[in-house]
Amino acid sequence: MSAFSVIIGDIKTDIKEIGSWIKGVDWAGEVKYWQEFMKGLQDVVEPVVSILFPGTTSTIKEVVTPIMAQANSAVTALADAAEQYSAGNLSSAELTNAAHAVQAAVVAANTIVGVAVAAKK
Repeated sequence: MSAFSVIIGDIKTDIKEIGSWIKGVDWAGEVKYWQEFMKGLQDVVEPVVSILFPGTTSTIKEVVTPIMAQANSAVTALADAAEQYSAGNLSSAELTNAAHAVQAAVVAANTIVGVAVAAKK
């Protein structure tokens, strides 16, 4: 058996393990946890943004709320994609795209939180 064949075998095993893990996750529970976390985070960030931008409640509506909503939507889409992947309706590439969308949305939310925390110091 060549080294290439061994590598391919290892990759196939890894993919099966990942697929099993994806199928074993309670995605609805994970989304609920995420949404509760985001709600708490927004409750903490909004007052800080109000201090950073005094007298502009529109900033919260125009900056913070959409970023948090985008992160929530991406996580929900990832959970849906994982369930569809588990059912055999999506490819691993489509699941990977959903994961990248979550990463981008969470990075955006993290950036706004980081700015707010840095300004509060």
